[in-house]
Amino acid sequence: MIDDGFHADMVVIGEPTNLTICRGCEGMLEVIIEVTGVPVHACNPELGVNAIEVMYEIMSEIKKIPVGTSEILNKGAINFGVIEGGSRSCVLPEKCTLKVSRFIVEGENGAQFMKQIEAILEEVKKKDERIQATAILGYDTLAGVVQDGAEVIEMLKEAGREVTGEAAPLTAMRAHMDADFLINKAGIPTVAFGPGDLDAYNAGAEWVNISDVVTAVKVYITAVMNLLG
Repeated sequence: MIDDGFHADMVVIGEPTNLTICRGCEGMLEVIIEVTGVPVHACNPELGVNAIEVMYEIMSEIKKIPVGTSEILNKGAINFGVIEGGSRSCVLPEKCTLKVSRFIVEGENGAQFMKQIEAILEEVKKKDERIQATAILGYDTLAGVVQDGAEVIEMLKEAGREVTGEAAPLTAMRAHMDADFLINKAGIPTVAFGPGDLDAYNAGAEWVNISDVVTAVKVYITAVMNLLG
């Protein structure tokens, strides 16, 4: 939509923010690493290269990379989300693939993370010329933050006061959301405001308090009515 010319004066995203006004989100990166070793029978491991063991070494070094910190977004994170490799327990695995994600704060980007990973891969490959290791940046986004005092923030604060008697507090999200693209690509002041707790999402059984849904809807309606006069 942004590439097609979509624009707006402001955007409110209904992400789960526990009815707080979320004025920022972290960026998310995903790097896909592939290691190729030398498969041999597991009774003679010294004759081959175990791709899973090489990947374990790479993962250990990635964990040493310090994550970014921010007054607004708190701190980033690194997660090993998917790993695949091997076919039989009696054979040294020839290939191992890892998908590692990183959540970044303002001032960080995918090129920086790739440079750190590529340096690790080069050091690992020096230990055995038979090792092949590559990395590609599959998902590359940025942190997005709206300054305190923006019209969209004040609009939601006033609506919250009318509905609940007090303005919702300001927060930021240690996760990625569409606010990144709306802020950084389209230049649209964007916040998130909605019912539910982020910790209850993407982690098994999801739930939301119905009374919070009702409150959120009332705030949405009040904000729009006030904005339109």
